[in-house]
Amino acid sequence: MKFSVAQIGPYPLPIGGVSMHVKRLHRRLLADGHQSVVFSQPGWKGDDQGVTPRWNAWRFERELWLLRQGLWTSAEIVHCHDMFIWSSVLWPLVKLGKRVVMTVHNEMCVGADPIPTGILGRFAQKMLRCENVSWIAVNSRIEQHLIDYGVSPFKVRVIPAFIAPSEDELKGLPDHVERFIASHCPVLAIYGYRSYFDRDGLDMYGFDMALELTRRLKARYPQVGLLWGVSEPQEPLFKALQNSLDGFRINDNVLLMTGELPDGPSIWRRCDVYLRPSSTDGDAVSVREALALGTPVVASDAVARPSAAFLFKNRDADDFTRVVSDVLDKKTGFTINGPQTGLCNYSRVLETYDFMTKTYTDGFHAQNAEHENNE
Repeated sequence: MKFSVAQIGPYPLPIGGVSMHVKRLHRRLLADGHQSVVFSQPGWKGDDQGVTPRWNAWRFERELWLLRQGLWTSAEIVHCHDMFIWSSVLWPLVKLGKRVVMTVHNEMCVGADPIPTGILGRFAQKMLRCENVSWIAVNSRIEQHLIDYGVSPFKVRVIPAFIAPSEDELKGLPDHVERFIASHCPVLAIYGYRSYFDRDGLDMYGFDMALELTRRLKARYPQVGLLWGVSEPQEPLFKALQNSLDGFRINDNVLLMTGELPDGPSIWRRCDVYLRPSSTDGDAVSVREALALGTPVVASDAVARPSAAFLFKNRDADDFTRVVSDVLDKKTGFTINGPQTGLCNYSRVLETYDFMTKTYTDGFHAQNAEHENNE
């Protein structure tokens, strides 16, 4: 069965887990003969087929623009990756017969009562309980939050956001990155879209922990290198992190990459360990990318992680150092989590579209019970 889909969400550049998911899903849909368009954020700099950047204007004007796009598109399914922010646009589309799929990518979008108040909140509540809206959660905790908000368990399924990168994504790295990798050993990598604090005032991506780890490892590995990528550095956290480079005396051990980064998977497959010390998370597409490319991953236990990742106690610098050291010493076994897992996730998104074109049945509930296999 062929589908006609319009996605609403970020599209590279800049690179981020959600934007890469939208891009890969769009390209896979087109390659498989489906109809696919994307209504994207302001500032997108590519020219992919079927992608329309969102008009950068006042919020109300953007909503009108998006509503017009939704009304004009021939797509039967609207797949939104922005949670509740566009509820006032999506609800009219639902009433006009569009089928809507909402993917929740991060736990910061749920919990702590993120549902908007006022008119937007009323639209959000309608979306949560609407029969023509289906929900995808990238992990089981997000799924439970949605159920707590009133979403029927029959209408939410857990599907990790990872879709395997295509070969044309794995490009060569810039010369300065190649030189850094050649002159450092071991090489670690960490990436985050922005430098900012979570609700508890912690460095959300754990950049501070990665820098502290580099300082500690330098005593044993003088040439240890950290590839540190952040697309949109934000103050005041970023300035504090930069100052710590001098305080830790690791300026020569860290390569900071900001702005439009080179391709992420090309970096992950060249490093010895990929780091994800985040204080909260969704599913973390980069974690599954690294595992699929054969690179060990050390991640915090703040959220559910793929079974192949090595976990440490969230925000525990000593445990973080111990686990990374064990991986570098090859004291722990590592199993490659191949790209076929991404194919499975893509297939399950198509299953969701299929169910959106039909009446919900007990079969949807039966398949939903299998989602905890952590593919």
